[in-house]
Amino acid sequence: MRFPWQRKPEVRESASFTDALVSLLQAGATGEAARATATAAVEAAAGTVGRGFAAARVEDAPDAIAPALGPETLALTGRNLIRTGEAVFAIEARGGRVQLIPAGTHDIRGAADPAGWMYRLDLFGPSGSETRLLPAASVLHIRYAVDPSRPWLGVSPLGWAALSGKLHAGAVAALEADMRAAPAYAVPMPGGQDGGEEDDALDGLRAAILQARGKSVFVETVKGAFGGDTRDAPARDWKQERLGSDPPATLASLHDSTAAAVLAACGVPPEITGLVRSDGTGRREAYRAFERATLQPLARIVEAEIAAKLEATVRLDFTSLRAGDTASIARGDKRPGGGGGGGAPAGERHGVDCEGIQGAGRGWAVCRPGGRHRRSGARGMTCPRCGGKTRVINSRPCEDGAVIRRRRKCRKCGYRFTTHEIEVPHIWP
Repeated sequence: MRFPWQRKPEVRESASFTDALVSLLQAGATGEAARATATAAVEAAAGTVGRGFAAARVEDAPDAIAPALGPETLALTGRNLIRTGEAVFAIEARGGRVQLIPAGTHDIRGAADPAGWMYRLDLFGPSGSETRLLPAASVLHIRYAVDPSRPWLGVSPLGWAALSGKLHAGAVAALEADMRAAPAYAVPMPGGQDGGEEDDALDGLRAAILQARGKSVFVETVKGAFGGDTRDAPARDWKQERLGSDPPATLASLHDSTAAAVLAACGVPPEITGLVRSDGTGRREAYRAFERATLQPLARIVEAEIAAKLEATVRLDFTSLRAGDTASIARGDKRPGGGGGGGAPAGERHGVDCEGIQGAGRGWAVCRPGGRHRRSGARGMTCPRCGGKTRVINSRPCEDGAVIRRRRKCRKCGYRFTTHEIEVPHIWP
């Protein structure tokens, strides 16, 4: 007699990685796979790119255009480029300033010349919507990539890597379906000796388990079911068992591998999102590759469209994103003028203002984005709130020893804050 909560490892665990892959391919071919854009991997990629664009500094923008290129607009642009492959805005002039109104849906008509295209944009509000027919010159249409057979449509990363997106969506859908199993606890108890039919007993047990939904059901033990002496039953027969979701390891492995493929297709290294474990050096290199191979090329596409439609030459600068890479700043500033900065203080060439302190005969720079560059001499670090003297309450190396992280407390007001110190002996003689 086998109880329903007893597992079948020969069925669940023997499925190979290839079998799981083939089943998900079949689900995608029959239209049963979920949408890839509804997965966490795509959201992680879109969110990372969107936040990177939101942190960009818009340079050389005219006063009439700069407010329209705010962090919210840039973040939406970055997200849409990854999720849908295009970002569409209606260009409107109000009070001598340009405004960019995002389009919820759009349609394009026209011949081969993009300058003659006509756009139908649907603009949505909280209590209504508006449809506008605009020429191409009045629409900011930024595209991630273009298929020459359909040049009016932007193609997202998963539009090119559709199979990987479907595989990952299928793995997520399979895990979600497995998680819908009703959870419950089966509590063993001695069974009766009435000799009833086994099928009838199992039918009642199945019904009780289906109705449990997180509660407990009482079932016969194996020994009791056969009318034996329950005193000799193994201890495991008397332990309650949890019923519910138990996804196979092959499915979880397929989920992780397809998620990494989706992130790579979107230009986001998996090390940034934490999907792939890496040390500090690996994460820093992944971040640099992300900035140079994803953010900057996408920024050039945005800049080109702005120049064509708004007739303004702007530049999206991501230097401020490097403020946290203190280890590279320390290693790159080992001599005056190191890194091509012409002797500028460490960190300033990387978009970081520095606050310096002097101690123990060595020069240190405490880099704080937005801080002031000054020399405090032998007085040590002062409190940023009241200016009083501080003391170190905790200190440890990080970033492979290139940075010292210190937790400080003000002796006067008790305010606590954290500093990150890098050695740059050449800044102050």
